[in-house]
Amino acid sequence: MMDILGSAQASPFIIALVILTIIAALEGLSMVFGAALSGLLDGILPDFDLPDLDADIDADVDLDISGLESVGPLTYLMSWLSFGKAPALILIIVFLAVFGLAGVTIQSAVYGATGLIPPGWMASIPATLIAIPSMRYGGKAFGAVMPKEETEAVSTERFIGKVATVIRGKAERGMPAEAKLKDLHGLTHWVLVEPDEDGESFSAGEEVIVVAQNGSVYRVIRNTHEILSRKS
Repeated sequence: MMDILGSAQASPFIIALVILTIIAALEGLSMVFGAALSGLLDGILPDFDLPDLDADIDADVDLDISGLESVGPLTYLMSWLSFGKAPALILIIVFLAVFGLAGVTIQSAVYGATGLIPPGWMASIPATLIAIPSMRYGGKAFGAVMPKEETEAVSTERFIGKVATVIRGKAERGMPAEAKLKDLHGLTHWVLVEPDEDGESFSAGEEVIVVAQNGSVYRVIRNTHEILSRKS
C-alpha cells in the first residue's frame, strides 16, 4: 500500500483525500468562529432541488411539473446528484472520499495482480464511476436519515418573516453568525444572519426575525413579539 501512496500515479487520489482533509478542517474552524462553511456554500449555490420523478411515479402520487420545461440540463444534473436534497458540502465530501479511496483500492488491486501501478487517469475512470452514484445515493440517504434538519431544501425566499434563533457566534453587521429556523413544513434550516441595522448585535440564544436576504446572508431584526416566539 505504501508503494501505491508514494507513487506519482496515485496523485489524483491523494490530492482528493488532502482536499477532503482541508475541507473538514475549514468546516471545523468556521463552526468555532460562528459561521458554518456548509451553510455558506448552500447559500451561494442556486436551488437545484427538483421533484423526485421516479419516487413520485412509484408512489402513484400526482406530481405538479409545471415550469419544469424551462429547467436547464445543469439543474437536472445537479438535482440528480442530490444537490438541494442534502448539504452541498456533504456531497462534495462523499465524492472526494469515495473517489480517493476507490482509486487507491483499484491501483492496489492491479498492482497486487500484475506488479504494475496503472496510471492515475486510467484508474480515475472507474473511481469516478463509483464516486458519482455514491454521491447521489449518499445524499439521498443523508436526507432520508435527517428529514428534520437542514437537508430538506425549500426556496430560501420563504425564510423572510420567519423567526430564527442565533446558535453560534455573535451576529454583527459584516460578521454573520449561525442561526437556525423552521420553514413552513416544520423543517429546520441553518443559516447565516447579520443585523439589518448598524450598531445592532445578536448573541447566541437570542431570537431574531428574518427581514431580507443579501446573497448567502440573511438580514434580521430583534424579535420583540412574544406571539411569534410561540409560533416558531
